[in-house]
Amino acid sequence: MTSSNTTIQSLSNNSVSLSEIVKSMQGNEVVYKFYKNHGIQKIFFKHLSRLTLQVSNINDVKNSEILCYGFGKNVYTMKKIVVILFYMAKECFENVYYIGIDVKDDTRMMSENDRIFLAKKYAYFIEILYEKCCNASKLWLTNRNHFSGNDNFLLYILERLKTDKVIEIKPIFLEDILSYSIKNDFGEFNLFLNMPNLKVFSVEIFTNELPSYYSDCITPMKKLINCLSKNKNITLDMYIEGTNKSINIASEILNYANEINFNINIKQSSGWIEYFQEINYTITDDFLKIINNLTTVSLFIHIIDDFKIIKSFMTSLQNLKSISLHIDKDIIERVYKQYNDMESYFLQIKECFNFKSTIKKLTEFRLHQLCLSNDVNFSENDKLDILNNTFLEGIFSILPNTITTLYLISINGNKLDIFKNFPVQFPSLTTISFLLCSKIPENAIYSIQSLRKVIIHGELKINISKMVEIVVFCYFDEDFCDGIDKKSINKPNKYFFNLMNATFNNSIRNINNGEIYYIAFLKDIFKWKDILYLADDYFY
Repeated sequence: MTSSNTTIQSLSNNSVSLSEIVKSMQGNEVVYKFYKNHGIQKIFFKHLSRLTLQVSNINDVKNSEILCYGFGKNVYTMKKIVVILFYMAKECFENVYYIGIDVKDDTRMMSENDRIFLAKKYAYFIEILYEKCCNASKLWLTNRNHFSGNDNFLLYILERLKTDKVIEIKPIFLEDILSYSIKNDFGEFNLFLNMPNLKVFSVEIFTNELPSYYSDCITPMKKLINCLSKNKNITLDMYIEGTNKSINIASEILNYANEINFNINIKQSSGWIEYFQEINYTITDDFLKIINNLTTVSLFIHIIDDFKIIKSFMTSLQNLKSISLHIDKDIIERVYKQYNDMESYFLQIKECFNFKSTIKKLTEFRLHQLCLSNDVNFSENDKLDILNNTFLEGIFSILPNTITTLYLISINGNKLDIFKNFPVQFPSLTTISFLLCSKIPENAIYSIQSLRKVIIHGELKINISKMVEIVVFCYFDEDFCDGIDKKSINKPNKYFFNLMNATFNNSIRNINNGEIYYIAFLKDIFKWKDILYLADDYFY
């Protein structure tokens, strides 16, 4: 047996990590040709990404075990998890791209010594997870109960975390920042000193429930920015809600950031459509102060007048990269009933979408049709189907041709015509995702020559062209997946090939607690890391 054959035989063992297989393919032409011809069928077992931690006895922290939830169906101590991780094979961790830690403890009444002790324990555990998970680069820290008051424990953990793996930290609440700054001056030490590769830090500027004793929100945030700026090429993402106070705080922070040449992205969080309804959809002077830094917007549209602010956004936010519209489908019937005439309805929709966005940076668009009324049944009404199609055509007509990624949520109709325009409207479209889409024309996306990645939540019969490189079927959310009752880890690849009317040489299955989490099909196994982000994308 030649060395190459020996290598191929050893790599065929399913316990071998995909990274090792790819590395061997890159360094051995015989191995490369073998797997190129025969393909790779890989199974991952989803052991972790998001874990919940809680000290077993909050009154005796130093002598108590720390409990860990989310590692399978059992509850383990942290010590036991560390032992389990030590003996687990490398391939068990390589499909993890983020570490999520949810802290269940209420540490408000703990002594300072106990808080520091517990934070060190949690930070050390996170370091172990990053050591094992070679592809993880994001950290999502949350507090299960988001205790009001002075529970700034998440920052205690960050202060003690030492890892060069973390590139992005997901939102920390403004209240935590303010509370932490009372005892700890960001100007006197570098909170992120031991995370040298950190590139993005996020803060939620929520003010509705902010205690009144936080009279100065700006000074601590300025000091935090000074602290962040010590790391090269770092960006602060601020999530702000639709209130005057939140917007004013954001604008003051922006002014300071501009003075010291520090980069801030603003991402809209909640309550914005109500904010603009109250001011008759105008762009106020306060809003103008943050408009150039807005990169992400998500809006819930309930009435036809709400589209007035969409027009303002789509023509003014020149740095906008992503927009999500969650639209009440009842709007369509209400507009039609105003006239009870198809032609008048068409004219009204045409007037509503009588503009074209010129934003050059906008690449991502999410469209979610909400059906909040039980009175409307589009699937059984040809007239409503036509009205809906006209409405959708209007929405897509306002988008610029820079769109590369589309997320379609609850967009249904066997007679939908919107897809036929996509090749011309979006010549750079590479990725499309379907969630709660059970009735789509089978040839809907077949003619989109630029398309390379397709994500389907649940199961959908749709023809995939030879240009597509990756298709992922996701089953991980029972509330959001059509066809969830059909999931089975035993379904052969051929079953999915019949759904797609296409074949692929490589497949990756992710199994969670004995059930399929997702299955991905790839033409090029070297692009396998792409599916980590595609399969776990968050829609809201």
